[in-house]
Amino acid sequence: MAHDIDMQKNPLVEVDHISVSYDGVRTVLDDISFAVYPGETLGLVGESGCGKSTLGRAILRLTPTFKGSIRFMGKDMTLASGKGLRELRRDVQMVFQDPYASLNPRLTVAEIIGDPLRNYGGMSKDKIRARINDLLVLVGLSPQVGSRYAHELSGGQRQRVGIARALALNPALIVCDEPISALDVSIQAQIVNLLDRLQNELNLTYVFIAHDLAVVRHLSDRIAVMYLGKIVELGSAMELCAKPLHPYSKALLDAVPIPEPAAEQHRLDSRRGLQGDISMSATPENGCIFAGRCPMKAVVKTEQGIDCMSVQPRFEEVEPQRFAACHLNNRLNPLTALN
Repeated sequence: MAHDIDMQKNPLVEVDHISVSYDGVRTVLDDISFAVYPGETLGLVGESGCGKSTLGRAILRLTPTFKGSIRFMGKDMTLASGKGLRELRRDVQMVFQDPYASLNPRLTVAEIIGDPLRNYGGMSKDKIRARINDLLVLVGLSPQVGSRYAHELSGGQRQRVGIARALALNPALIVCDEPISALDVSIQAQIVNLLDRLQNELNLTYVFIAHDLAVVRHLSDRIAVMYLGKIVELGSAMELCAKPLHPYSKALLDAVPIPEPAAEQHRLDSRRGLQGDISMSATPENGCIFAGRCPMKAVVKTEQGIDCMSVQPRFEEVEPQRFAACHLNNRLNPLTALN
């Protein structure tokens, strides 16, 4: 749901050319840059395995980077350690994908939510107890839930507990790592609406990670589309969904079901779907990372004489505040051939 975002102000978070690798061999994030502004929701979307969750964890310094910097409220988190990092983390929290695995089964709900309050100190037991009750009510739970254990709750209730824990220290930024993917469809909308309400009431900033573009489109102000560890498109949610600049963004939009059966069948019959999945992608050494699955590479070769398998497109500003990495953006209507 759109918010008024002033992009002339200083960003809350600045991610500047960061890269992440596993075992120093396999690069899972490659030269990622973007900013998150106060009060906005930035959606990160892409297929499983594209690096969305790794990027979210890197922002919180849960996954180390080997290149680049991450600045939060003007402070470089990549250089922070010890007490300095601990203080920064007070303002940056996370809601995890699995609401059961992320909650300690040995602790009651009240103990789970109260942990951050006790760890950072400065509050009496009575104030902690009152704060826990207030947080439970804030996320739509009864204070009596505080005496229960995680296994006694439904999936939606557990995720509300996870959200309450993330809110305990009044953070400025919350990274939501696919917070509804493990929930029943009927509960997903409740959690999305809860997150939206909390953002409006508490002036929160979200990085919202998901593979479902329909959900991301509903909640986000801007969307970053990821593929194989890179951002291939970034822009406002409204503009990106109305006129995608990258064939992968177009493919993700095509995968969103249409509720009218006849229109949905026509769309399925006429669309040009992607071949294979992200795990099967053969990454060219110097070319576009999406070239192996792109239905438009022949068009680029014919019309522009560019071989996408050997020439890597630059990630650049194509329109005001619209960024993409695709050779098609030299054309007036880049994706008309896909319709």
